[in-house]
Amino acid sequence: LLALGAALRAPGAAAVDCSQWQVCDPRPRRILFLMDASLSIAQEHFDKDMVDFVVNTFCGFRDYSDGATYEVGVITFNQLVETRIPFGAHTQNDFEKLMSKKVKNKTPLRCCTPHAEAAILAKEMFEEADSERPGFENIAFFISDGAPYMNYLKGKFGVDTNKKSKNFYISRGLKYKSWDSDRDLVWTQGGDAHEYDELRVTYGTRNVPFAMRDLKEAGVRVFFIGVPHNEAGRGVNIDYFTGELEDDEVCYENKDVTPPETSCGIMEYKPLVSEPTGQHAFRVESWDLNGLVDQSLKIICRENSDPGGRPTISLTPTVSPTPFVCPKIPRDLMILVDTSESMDPERFSNEMMEVVKYAAAQLDFSVGSRVGVATFGSTRNLKIRLPLSTYSDLSEFNAAVEKKIANRNLECCTSFAEAFVMVREHFSQNYQDGQDKILLVVTDGTPYQNYGNGRWEWNTHGRALTRCEYTTFAVPQQASLLRADGVRIVLAGVPNLEGRPPMADFFDGALEGEQCCVNLVDNTACLVDGDNQWCVDNYNFDDTNNIKCIEYSSARVVSEGERNIFTSDTWDLTGIKEGISELICRADVTPTYPPTPQPSPDDGGSSGGSSNPPGTGSLADGLDLILVLDSGELSNAQRARCEMEEPGTSCLERLVQYADDVRAELANVSPLRVAALTSDCFATNVLSADSPFKSSGRQQDSLMSTLGDTTLNHPSCRVPGMVVAKSLVEEFATDSPVVVLLLTHDAVAADGCSLGKAVSAVSDLGNGVKLMAATIGGSKAHLDELEGAFFHKNVLSAFSPASALAARIEQILA
Repeated sequence: LLALGAALRAPGAAAVDCSQWQVCDPRPRRILFLMDASLSIAQEHFDKDMVDFVVNTFCGFRDYSDGATYEVGVITFNQLVETRIPFGAHTQNDFEKLMSKKVKNKTPLRCCTPHAEAAILAKEMFEEADSERPGFENIAFFISDGAPYMNYLKGKFGVDTNKKSKNFYISRGLKYKSWDSDRDLVWTQGGDAHEYDELRVTYGTRNVPFAMRDLKEAGVRVFFIGVPHNEAGRGVNIDYFTGELEDDEVCYENKDVTPPETSCGIMEYKPLVSEPTGQHAFRVESWDLNGLVDQSLKIICRENSDPGGRPTISLTPTVSPTPFVCPKIPRDLMILVDTSESMDPERFSNEMMEVVKYAAAQLDFSVGSRVGVATFGSTRNLKIRLPLSTYSDLSEFNAAVEKKIANRNLECCTSFAEAFVMVREHFSQNYQDGQDKILLVVTDGTPYQNYGNGRWEWNTHGRALTRCEYTTFAVPQQASLLRADGVRIVLAGVPNLEGRPPMADFFDGALEGEQCCVNLVDNTACLVDGDNQWCVDNYNFDDTNNIKCIEYSSARVVSEGERNIFTSDTWDLTGIKEGISELICRADVTPTYPPTPQPSPDDGGSSGGSSNPPGTGSLADGLDLILVLDSGELSNAQRARCEMEEPGTSCLERLVQYADDVRAELANVSPLRVAALTSDCFATNVLSADSPFKSSGRQQDSLMSTLGDTTLNHPSCRVPGMVVAKSLVEEFATDSPVVVLLLTHDAVAADGCSLGKAVSAVSDLGNGVKLMAATIGGSKAHLDELEGAFFHKNVLSAFSPASALAARIEQILA
């Protein structure tokens, strides 16, 4: 069986056997599959049966004679309505690879079934494609198990809970929180649960019919395929889509209230599929979809052939694509190899080494490119194995790979944060101007920290971070610092021992709003609450007293862009190598943030790039003062100490009052240009744009009020704030002095060891930048942290009354 599988996956072998399916007559066709990914479809049926149906149906479009062309695309819809595969001309084999790479095993099922939103996105895709490449017959396949079910507004699967979901509506001007008055439409169910049945009726009788009507009027032929529901007896009512409901009535039972309530309404447009409706809407009772493939193709094809039919068919496009050549750009490529014990040892020693060698072969060393290799996993496997170097003969590199990497022992765990720190230091120490800096991570899993007493390691006595804390903020935070240094992070996901690739949604920040839950006793975790495939086997769901959940932010690991991550659920080297080429060669060579040059070893000089971090707003030319507020969460003991020192006043209130006192002391200074931002382990948030510090009392009050409204609910990290402050200085400061003031409370930061380096990076921008720290905390550990970061860098510091701090700021700005 293994030999047969290897033969089927060998280079040049056909991944899809289309011989059993009939062939449509050759003509330009554009086919879009809209796949229902709601919770009522079992994950295994989605990943196997529905994906197989889509792949096999596209087999019908393989006759390229007479210059025929075909384009295919895929949408998935639930809480997230997304284009998973944009329209493109693909062979059947290439399309199957895309489905495996982007859809299969990479689509967590979620609530709900928003047919209207799916139809809106489909119409946009067809119209854009038609404007660029007209002359196609446009076909849309809806594959779904149920009637429309609108998205929720709040809660775990709510639109407001997920940034991607929310942006779908905002970007299109849809009023997802209230009624769209122009057409009396409603997009989400929120507010009073007793209204849900009425809202669902409106959605089913107006939103969906109008959206389907608009899709058909755009010249799209619409099919609906009804597949089995998880619960017996709850299959889709095809009559809804064909317009054959009794009295055209739609009713919804609202089980969100007790007792359930029911509302009914009349369809305002029908039918939803194309006519004749009997040929455009089907329903099957089981997941044996082979007959459905034939039935669908028979209707689409104007001329039919028996399976295996036409002898004159060309199985590939008549014009072969030009082979892609990696552009000759000087690159620094560091390959980070996962050595965790979930890797297949045999695959690691063979296929993984082939991947590493192939990645290096994409570089042009004649233009100064360099390549290096590092490993990560256990503490002893965390090491730079081959430093960044250039090679005149790749055989030398390949031999070094076999000698130093191929025979590594695979051990627990998957220490991404520590690996990013190691790689960042290596890039810094080996900085070379003008290189496209790339970190290629080849991994089979999600973050899993080591056990021990290290900074991020888990131990049962005086533990550091839990696995969820490590996953949700330590890893994205260190990735953001690496990206801020101009390194483009890309990731190639390979299958683990169970054949499962990494969770792409974690690495590209798509888990926002989901929860990571961990048992505080043994550190067992469920990385996505409610999705069992991402829970460790011994995770005890019933131990609610010891389980703590943390919500994911939009923080990402890989750099932004569609071509910075790919995953494969097989060790098909042909497909993996294609993905590697895309990551290294085809991706945008401009990093997420411009490079931050490091001092060269010989001259000790330094210079700075510039960037405008997302959300900074528009500041006027010139900047005088940047307030960085530590918005990290306090422990109960720290909170109690603040209230004991000043009864009735929280730590945050004391800190904001301190800043307000400084403002009052600066009342006689000329108007200042001020930026303010908060900093914790999840993100930074710039709170103000150009705001005269003295002249406008209203703006000053508004700024202080915004500071006071800050929520302290994430672990304390100060480095992200300094990174953004550095960017603000680079972007907006003039020749005038600039003061960066860090305001802290008593919490010891998770990134305290890195703060000194971040402070140094800001102070190195020039003599006009002065850094100060002011704290309301008095614990020795906190003071040691701040003193270590500020004093030894020869920058100003103030742990003193507001009047003294204001006087020092006034002296600097004068």
